Amino acid sequence: MYDRDTIELALLALEEGMSQGEAAELAGVARTTVGNWERGRLPHARSEKRAHRLTRPPQRAARMSAPDAKEGPLNEVERAAYEAAMTENMLLRAVLDDLKGAGSHPASMSNRRKCELGERLRAATGRPLREITAFLRISRSSYEYWRARLSRPDKYAALRGRVRELFEEG
Repeated sequence: MYDRDTIELALLALEEGMSQGEAAELAGVARTTVGNWERGRLPHARSEKRAHRLTRPPQRAARMSAPDAKEGPLNEVERAAYEAAMTENMLLRAVLDDLKGAGSHPASMSNRRKCELGERLRAATGRPLREITAFLRISRSSYEYWRARLSRPDKYAALRGRVRELFEEG
């Protein structure tokens, strides 16, 4: 079973225009596996209660931009799956935009950065805190801890800048 980060990396690579082979090489998996993931055949989390299960709606609902006139309006299940896919897509794009600016991997985001991103997502989407924390994989207590400290200046900002300079020189 592949971890969530590997699957997300491959799917994001596909969304960015990479071929299945390129995405597979980037994620370190077989091309056929990436093809299955692209078609919506994703592994599910073991527990139904986990809020951040890695699931996708059926491809038919994910590719539709509006109800198809030939098939009639979407039923409630299809509409919910469509809205969930659109929300997840929007959140993933926001995370990707944030990560591209800093040049890091989602698994290496600090809780402070997750909280900063969560605050931006909450303001932009109006989604409940429960969904944001589940999506960012940060506990509510850690989120609240960092949210209380966001207004404080980073006491290590100068040191971080110097470390970054030294790293780039090396």
